[in-house]
Amino acid sequence: MARSGVRSLRSLLVTLFVIAGLTGIGYIVWTLRPTPTFSSEAAEEGSPFDTIFRVHNTSSSMALANLKLSCVLAQVRASGLEPTLVEARDVRLPANAVAGLEPGAAATFTCPFRALIGHPIAQDAEKAKRAEIYFRAQYDVPWLAQYLRFLRITDDSGHFFLNTRLLPPRWTPVPDRT
Repeated sequence: MARSGVRSLRSLLVTLFVIAGLTGIGYIVWTLRPTPTFSSEAAEEGSPFDTIFRVHNTSSSMALANLKLSCVLAQVRASGLEPTLVEARDVRLPANAVAGLEPGAAATFTCPFRALIGHPIAQDAEKAKRAEIYFRAQYDVPWLAQYLRFLRITDDSGHFFLNTRLLPPRWTPVPDRT
């Protein structure tokens, strides 16, 4: 009876070590995945919603394969607008890129928020000052993209606001609210 108890305990310990090892490997792989960062160009002419944004692949070894960018108007304070997702327009990938960003590469895009809000350009500046936006990037899982086409990573950026204290004004990350 003692032998079967020792075997059961050993099986339990081996199972726990295997699960812990797989969890550790999964965590390491997840932290090594490529993640995009976002920034904006200066909002100089026309509507602040017509700003050119930049996405940068911060990974030094993995591409953002089959990259799809979306823009989300998270809120416009005192407007009653619901959060709305729109597909990014005018996505300009580097000349050698096919459908994604190579390691360390950057691309530009615009967000069609002005058409979504439906106000003349003269009123956009006031709406933009009260708005918060963020970006959503969807891309294939590195290493497994050719085998698991249905498995995609969705990465949401932090929120951005129109920072009019900078000259020229630009969209910058919202400071931590803690």
